[in-house]
Amino acid sequence: MRVFIFLLLFGLICARSIIPGKNVLDEAEESVLFSSPGFPGQYGNSESVYYNYTVNAGHYIRLTFLSFHTENAVDRLRIYDGPDSSYTVLADLSGSKTGTVITSSGPSIYMDFETDIINVDRGFLGRYETFEVGTTPGTDNGCGKSHFTADKFEGITSPNWPQNYTTNLDCNYYLEVPAGQTMQLVFDAFETEHYDYLRVYDGADDQGNLLADLHDSPATPIYFTSTGSKMYLAFSPKIDTKEKVN
Repeated sequence: MRVFIFLLLFGLICARSIIPGKNVLDEAEESVLFSSPGFPGQYGNSESVYYNYTVNAGHYIRLTFLSFHTENAVDRLRIYDGPDSSYTVLADLSGSKTGTVITSSGPSIYMDFETDIINVDRGFLGRYETFEVGTTPGTDNGCGKSHFTADKFEGITSPNWPQNYTTNLDCNYYLEVPAGQTMQLVFDAFETEHYDYLRVYDGADDQGNLLADLHDSPATPIYFTSTGSKMYLAFSPKIDTKEKVN
């Protein structure tokens, strides 16, 4: 059983972008989101921006791309295993690379994003996390965070994403933006077994208007817009159908 879900959550009024550049992960923060210029709108032509992340000594960084779409082989994000571009190249990404995971060997990682003079795309949204050297991030078979309150972009994934989810889960996600605002969900990628549904409601719970029953591999991206400030998602894979999903 495999699911790839990315939900892009943001208030349609007063939504703020994530600014690229030099960043240091604070000890109190577990993870930080970063994005291409203009995300979730399109980046521009002739972009040249950098990202430089440093964490405490004795730690390393893991990047997970919640969404990645650029002009293939032309608009590229290069990722280096150190504080600048003189270090080893870990990845040279372009095209559609949602779900890519990159890990550094030490406490610094450097990225540069360059685009050409024609054609653009949505760009990328990623998350970086820090872990102690010698440790391996554990498998998260639980539902994780369930309540999202934001006036900014937020990445929400299925349990254990980008790996397989497990059965016998009952995951509910409450999404809320400030009163008077609405929100939009964008499913960047989606794949479940036939009988494993994700239900999307326009409201605070399952008494709201059912917008969709999603399953299998529908064409993405999929967009939903709320009529108010709240949305609710329910995902409950219960039965192992033994269906093969690539």
